[in-house]
Amino acid sequence: MIEVKKLFSKKTSLLAFLAALALVLLACGSEEDQESAEMDQWEGPVRVATVGTGHPYSLVEEDGTWTGTEAEIWEEIEERTGWDVQVQRVGSSATFGQLDTDRSDVAANNYGLTEERAEKYIYTVPAYADANTIGVKSDNEDIQSLEDLSGKTVGVQAGQAADIPLTEMAEEMDFEVVRYDSTTDAFLQLEIDSVDAVGAPRSLLNEYIETRDADFRILEENLTAAPVVYFLPDTPEHAQLRDELNVVIEDMVEDGTMGEITEKWLFSDMTKNLEDIDLDEYDFD
Repeated sequence: MIEVKKLFSKKTSLLAFLAALALVLLACGSEEDQESAEMDQWEGPVRVATVGTGHPYSLVEEDGTWTGTEAEIWEEIEERTGWDVQVQRVGSSATFGQLDTDRSDVAANNYGLTEERAEKYIYTVPAYADANTIGVKSDNEDIQSLEDLSGKTVGVQAGQAADIPLTEMAEEMDFEVVRYDSTTDAFLQLEIDSVDAVGAPRSLLNEYIETRDADFRILEENLTAAPVVYFLPDTPEHAQLRDELNVVIEDMVEDGTMGEITEKWLFSDMTKNLEDIDLDEYDFD
């Protein structure tokens, strides 16, 4: 009996020791997990580079006042996260250079996801989707679809996203592409009947029609459609920022906030355009 008692006592002591050890390890693990979680959170300001030259997307005044679609989206992001969002107005050709030189954390200016950009930068889930389409005068009954462009003249901003598909289609469908310095110039030429149609982002056509009371009609068909995302430098630190941004953006899309913002500035709930895009073709981490 004594030996059994001794054995039982030793066993009890061993179990007690192991239990205590487990509690210590669990406590250490919890502290490490907490420290890891704290370390994983983005710290410091979020520097957002934007062209900032005009509505509806982004306008940065001389006094630093920021308005437009991007401004309201990032104001909401700042409110939900507590981050210090710092807007940086840069030239249109310098936005991504800011990311390359680590002078900005995010590029934001209604940027669509392209293969070229995706190869160099990391990017968020889509905030919404914009599409390039065709606008015509409301009384133009000859153009009801893209097929009706044959034999016509189509204005477009040189180098704008609609320029590429229009150039390819023009050869096959026998219509002329006339290029202008800006989308607004193309719209003005349509108003005075210098061209039969214009190719432009649906958002800009909506905005022009609403703010200028332009007598335009937009075709239902799209030339191209792409998700609008935010680009970041391809670094581990910015991957963490991207992951945190994804959570906020998804919440804003799901609760309707993103749709309300685009409805205000782009005169349409642009999140609905995401339904027309096969997002499985894109790699959203």
